[in-house]
Amino acid sequence: MIVLFSWKIDANAHPLGLFLCFVNILFYAAYLLITRSVSKKYSPVTMMKWMFLFGSIICAPLAIYHFSRETCPIFYEAVPVSAWLSLLTILIFATVVSYFLLPLSLRVLRPTTVSMYSNLQPVVTACVAIALGQDIFTWNKPVALVLIAVGVYLVTTSRAKDDVVSK
Repeated sequence: MIVLFSWKIDANAHPLGLFLCFVNILFYAAYLLITRSVSKKYSPVTMMKWMFLFGSIICAPLAIYHFSRETCPIFYEAVPVSAWLSLLTILIFATVVSYFLLPLSLRVLRPTTVSMYSNLQPVVTACVAIALGQDIFTWNKPVALVLIAVGVYLVTTSRAKDDVVSK
């Protein structure tokens, strides 16, 4: 809801970008389903080694065009060290650490449960952005929060009931 209704509020929200966000959600769901069985066989280090290798091979030819002086001047101009450290922090903690924790969580939890907790990220992001004054509070944000909370509750309790019935 947050993504779909942002086109009315944010003039920069392009329909193609919103569509790509939706496609990303579908691919992420498929990724969670596929990696569950793989995460039981291989360690997170092995999985992420191959994931990042193939991801780099696929993305490198597409990204190399955008590293020219005209399209990406940040690589050719003086940038403060604090900016590079901020970028490095985001890359390490938001990407590498979270991708290493994902296979560990898939060993213990079902893909639907992992997905539902991942869906809480936009809610946390929206709350922080509103608190910092970088976003506005609209009606769709609390509705999305309630829908996500209900989904998390349904997904986590439905499995518990199935376990009790099967035992």
